[in-house]
Amino acid sequence: MKKIIAIIMLTVMLFSTLCIGSFAMDRGETVNFTISVGSYSGIKSGSIAISYDSNIVEFTEDAVWSDVFGGAFMKSFDTSTGKAVFAFLGSANISGNLLTITVRVKNNAAYNSSCALSATVTMTPTSGPNDVINVNLGTVAVACPGHSWSAWTKVNDDQHTHSCSICELQETANHTWDNGAVTTPATHTTTGVMTYTCTGCGATKTETIEKTKEHNFGAWTKISDTQHQRSCECGETETANHTWDNGAVTTPATH
Repeated sequence: MKKIIAIIMLTVMLFSTLCIGSFAMDRGETVNFTISVGSYSGIKSGSIAISYDSNIVEFTEDAVWSDVFGGAFMKSFDTSTGKAVFAFLGSANISGNLLTITVRVKNNAAYNSSCALSATVTMTPTSGPNDVINVNLGTVAVACPGHSWSAWTKVNDDQHTHSCSICELQETANHTWDNGAVTTPATHTTTGVMTYTCTGCGATKTETIEKTKEHNFGAWTKISDTQHQRSCECGETETANHTWDNGAVTTPATH
């Protein structure tokens, strides 16, 4: 796939800089950069030097020169160095596109590496000082074709991490907690424990369950012919009158 990116250099002053964005590209993918200038008159010759990381990108085709170089007796672009030169027999007016270069991401380029391309354009007029323009063409980042993530592992109490086995990119994210489970029930005298587990890496965290407000009374026991009593584990006791049923005949009466 070829991406087309137009780099427009408006009329600029000496050492002016224009910067564009970054582009994620797969290995083997190509992209076009078009270098343009504002209006220059009386140009006798010039050069364009493109700086780039040769470990990541390369030039795969000769540059496409624009019509403004129709009267040039010499114009060339070196794909091995990224340098272009041009010259006219007399002088010429230059305005608009200069040339388009094709950059390809190398097949052995390291994933997640990036190459920032910049161009230095030198205009040599028939008289007067040279005009030098520096422009950032953009950054080409090598995209991973499809991440193969390792299992999440805990980093700290808040986050976990995993890495791609292809490009070694590492991602860190917050834990994803489940709804929790009661691991120690609370009682009237002791707090309980709620344990939450991260669904990604298995890390755990705990929260305290407050003591229950209701007393936890034991069974009633007789204390007299009229009352019974029960005790809570907190030490508090409760006394009440017996609650009699409707009775049952245990010894039938006779005459």
